[in-house]
Amino acid sequence: MSLIIFLLIFNFIIIYNYKKISNILNIFDHPDQYRKSHLKKTPLIGGIFIYVNFLIYFIFIVFFQNYYEDYKDLILFTKSSFNNLFLFSTLIFLVGLYDDKKNLNASLKFSIFIILVYYLLTLNNELIIEYIYFSSLNHTIFLHNFSIFFTVLCFLLFINASNMFDGMDLQLGPYFIFIFILFFTELELNLLSLVFLISLFSFCFLNFNSKVFIGNSGAYFISFLIAYIFILQNNFNMKISVEEIFLIMSIPGIDMFRVFLHRLVKKKNPFSGDRNHLHHYLMQKYSLRISQILLLIINIAPFFAYQIFESIIIFGITVLFYFLLYFYLISNNR
Repeated sequence: MSLIIFLLIFNFIIIYNYKKISNILNIFDHPDQYRKSHLKKTPLIGGIFIYVNFLIYFIFIVFFQNYYEDYKDLILFTKSSFNNLFLFSTLIFLVGLYDDKKNLNASLKFSIFIILVYYLLTLNNELIIEYIYFSSLNHTIFLHNFSIFFTVLCFLLFINASNMFDGMDLQLGPYFIFIFILFFTELELNLLSLVFLISLFSFCFLNFNSKVFIGNSGAYFISFLIAYIFILQNNFNMKISVEEIFLIMSIPGIDMFRVFLHRLVKKKNPFSGDRNHLHHYLMQKYSLRISQILLLIINIAPFFAYQIFESIIIFGITVLFYFLLYFYLISNNR
């Protein structure tokens, strides 16, 4: 409880002093009149705020060693697993922070992520996905020699999909909030989830009117941490099924694949920026607030639909709905 009170006060101070902090850090996103819709330079410090909350939480864990023992039955809280999570999420955060400041080459970033994730798997083989069990079908797919490749791919896909999904105010923040609510209710990662929920709600308060963006540092860091937890829980207790994980990640993932294919067809770098994402088309037809609400509903609806029908067919319906919505939007925008 003392940690939560401290973080509430800490985040209140950040919200009140975000302009001063922004000027000190001097990391801004500048409008380019093409891919970015904001009209003035905006601080890219939301990810820094959220990471500092996580850092405070880690320090709390280190100084209260009995916390490991109290939660030893949970998937995350072995010392080695949690320390690996902190170390590699920090490295991912630093890559994103440098990218926000210096604009790293996309291929170089991709290579760095591959190296970091692969090295993580060599340190913690409990993270390696050796099979995929579909509970709705009662069917298991064993990956055998493809286990490491598939695990690395899962990390990379979600990191990139989340980063590409960050395109308008209150888009990525509420999506992450939804996931951490699931971590709180389904995985019993209560304190960790509360730390991120406090920091994410604080970020959303500032992001509501484009006062602060989450930046690549926040998108990469949080998506890596989420992927880490999803994979670890899938390998041990499966309180959140493979189908549910797919559906939670479905809309950002489908949008990423469609955009990648579109760029390849146009003979462009698949990692280059454009205004061809779902949120761009939503904002062309609807107001910003309506687009934000629609996108949040679209993101969480597949998960809740699965709770009712418990069928893998929901994933197919999600893909179909996405493309019907996409073609509807582009036809109207024309």
